[in-house]
Amino acid sequence: MVAAVGDAFTDAAPLQATQFEADITLAGQIRALWLEGNGGGNNGESYSAAHLLAALKTSTDAFERRGRKGYLFTIGDEPVHNGLSADQIARIFGVEPPRGLSARECLAMAQRSYEVFHIVIREGYAATGLDRVLRSWQPLLPGRTFVLDDHRRIAELVVSIIEITEGRDASEVAASWPDSAAAVVAKAIGERQNRRLLPLF
Repeated sequence: MVAAVGDAFTDAAPLQATQFEADITLAGQIRALWLEGNGGGNNGESYSAAHLLAALKTSTDAFERRGRKGYLFTIGDEPVHNGLSADQIARIFGVEPPRGLSARECLAMAQRSYEVFHIVIREGYAATGLDRVLRSWQPLLPGRTFVLDDHRRIAELVVSIIEITEGRDASEVAASWPDSAAAVVAKAIGERQNRRLLPLF
């Protein structure tokens, strides 16, 4: 499943999602996603909407029948807004919550049935504001927040993270890619433990 996440404070379509598909049908659904663009100018995006989507609107045989968690990756270049207000949740998900939810609460709900990770693309906002981005993400996902220098290597990093989580040696996983990809993946895997920043919230 692929979702497009935006800004619940400013966007007309802050969350869109495909169905779960195992074949080329997914490609057509991805092409139908509307990339709103322009940004909200408020130093963040509503990545928590993806976490809440996983918690409230997905059902997987792997977890429900076999107790095996799925994998959830959010990818972007901005800080994460601190959750969603009750009004935002109602507008996006069509439910009436008694209150809003913090980013940590949304994440915890997703983590019940998913292994959750975030990949920061060191481009766009993060090219100059990386410390601010990491101050919002690392306290939420310590050891599971990765910084990727080259967006063209997203697939390799995602596969590598899954392999490492499943028990493979990190250095062997990174070295398994061709030279240019191996260096980018190895840096992303190694950097995640080296930064210690205070949270924004």
